[in-house]
Amino acid sequence: MPNINIDDLKRLISNREIGAITLDTSIYIHHHYGFEVGILSKLSQFKNTEIKFIVVDMIQHETLSHLIEEAKKNKAETKNSLKVIGNSWGVTPQRRQELMDELFTSNEDEISKARFDDFKKKAGAREIKCAELSSLSKVIDLYFNKIAPFAIKKDKKNEFPDALALSALEVWAESNNTKILAVSKDNDWKEFCETSPLLYFIDELSNALTAFNSNASVNIINALKTINIDELNKEIIESIPHQLYNLTVDVEASSSFYYDVESSELTMVDDQQQPINDLEKFLSTLSIIDTEEELFSVQYTVNCNVDIETTLDFNTWDGIDKEFIGMGGGIFNNSEDIDIDIIINFNKDGNDIEIDSIEVISSSITIDLGEVGPDWMNSPDYYD
Repeated sequence: MPNINIDDLKRLISNREIGAITLDTSIYIHHHYGFEVGILSKLSQFKNTEIKFIVVDMIQHETLSHLIEEAKKNKAETKNSLKVIGNSWGVTPQRRQELMDELFTSNEDEISKARFDDFKKKAGAREIKCAELSSLSKVIDLYFNKIAPFAIKKDKKNEFPDALALSALEVWAESNNTKILAVSKDNDWKEFCETSPLLYFIDELSNALTAFNSNASVNIINALKTINIDELNKEIIESIPHQLYNLTVDVEASSSFYYDVESSELTMVDDQQQPINDLEKFLSTLSIIDTEEELFSVQYTVNCNVDIETTLDFNTWDGIDKEFIGMGGGIFNNSEDIDIDIIINFNKDGNDIEIDSIEVISSSITIDLGEVGPDWMNSPDYYD
């Protein structure tokens, strides 16, 4: 279907023309596989409702593949970190192994599949299989005619999983006499949906959930007009520092050496910040992502000032010995105003509402450190 605005989307859902929602792999990655908390967990609102949350087996396979690789990488990084503290803190190999066993109680495949299965169960997901529903003749036609998701690119074969998933979704939608809202960050999905009579495209899950909750929006907005902004700001500023670990820092820098990012630590600068200073702006820009009888949730983006301490390890290539040589490390501090997406959960009792909890949504931020080098290069002795 052609791209539509959020108001048209709300109308289509209200008229029951759209009766299902599905997520592409890119959405699971974008939200850092936060199945238990954050915005992905809000898909549980569709359980036992007329709206179907669809999980395509091909997308599940792709998502689990990415998640398992991420889990393996993080496990290896943890093991290496424990090895380092074994030297500096005298932690024995036996104790380090005990810590690894306590942290990683299952292997990567088992824990990833268990988490995804639990997520599907809580959301009441409807699973569909590409082998049963995909139209192979249509996929072949798309491939040879270079139609999305097979754009004009070198590795068109890499798009077969998307083509099979999208074809299966169309067949399911047609057989169930409804249309599907597909949430994705993938431009190929967008181009495919633009020509599909059964699939609508949107790139933000929060906007999708807002559209599904539009019928309750007026009452919620009216209830929020009574909120104490000072109290809300206090809760936000108290909650964010304890959840800054949900933010991943992507570092950009220039250097005459190769460098690896060892760590980035974020700290809230001022506990007196006022992330919300305009009630009308807050009410007009928040996204209502979940509504229940005694609870509702909104997503909002706040701007906060944080200090970021980044530790880099530097090395250079030895062309004679054909190996990298360590050149030392460096610690870099900078202050940034960053946008932080949060979920605010409210309890309600009639017209009375109170703040239940605040969650920082997992996301990534990018910082530019400029020209960098090992700390010893800043020593006065280096220039003598």
